Amino acid sequence: MYQIGEEYDIPDNIDEGVIKDEATYLSYNENGQKKQIKLSRVAYWIDDRQRLLIFISNHFDLSADMIALIYKKRWQIKTLFKQLKQNVPLKYFLGDNVNAIEIQIWVSLIANLLLSQGLREIGHSQIWHQLSDSI
Repeated sequence: MYQIGEEYDIPDNIDEGVIKDEATYLSYNENGQKKQIKLSRVAYWIDDRQRLLIFISNHFDLSADMIALIYKKRWQIKTLFKQLKQNVPLKYFLGDNVNAIEIQIWVSLIANLLLSQGLREIGHSQIWHQLSDSI
């Protein structure tokens, strides 16, 4: 169960997507005792997608737009790893020393970058045909 607490003022100099910054209190029971945690809740509006995102954090020293930026970067990293797992599966490493593993990871990252760039420039249907012809 959670309860909305105080709402903080949003400064004019932060990202315009931040529409709300407020304290939230999360209640829970531990060993029969009722406890409460204070969290920061940031509402962020993505105008071009018409979506509202809610971010929860326990870092009160960060501004609302910084919390939104951290979540955005985290999502980009998660998307990259998902794309790597789909396009360049590393089922096993070809070497057993650190240098061999690093080289294989870098090659996978470069291959993914080239594939992504090809998809952007040529188009989805043509790139797969060209890749299958070259293999």
